[in-house]
Amino acid sequence: MFDADTFCAELAASGVDLRLDEPGRITVTGNRAARARWLPEIRAHKAAVLLALAARDQTLDRHRRFSVIQTDGAVLSVSRCPPCPLAEVQADYPDAVCTVERVPETAVALAPADLALAQAVLKAWGEDDPVMIEEWMDGLAREPARLQQMRDLA
Repeated sequence: MFDADTFCAELAASGVDLRLDEPGRITVTGNRAARARWLPEIRAHKAAVLLALAARDQTLDRHRRFSVIQTDGAVLSVSRCPPCPLAEVQADYPDAVCTVERVPETAVALAPADLALAQAVLKAWGEDDPVMIEEWMDGLAREPARLQQMRDLA
């Protein structure tokens, strides 16, 4: 019988890390050769691995991006790092309608003017966390509404 917890421990010992970024999606990182070696087995036991990961870190219902419609009709695109459950965003905006945003698969490059503006906004905020910066810039590149929201903010 397949033991997903033991399997995940073996993967970690070989330099492979698994995590859930969204429901049903496993992200595999770490040593390239080890990833290539283990990927067929990860796919073969995906359902069991998903359950083990969900039990391990409770990220199955966590999301990065949310749409918030306020009582005055204003629509916000809210991102969270690390990902969080929808209930957490609803608690932060109790009078608004909150939904999970689907993340587009492909991003377009930011125009030079938008890139400079985004860097100026980040500097004004004092943001220096490279992971946060990368995620925010990626969100601007993937979602035109977020890019426009940043322009309006500036």
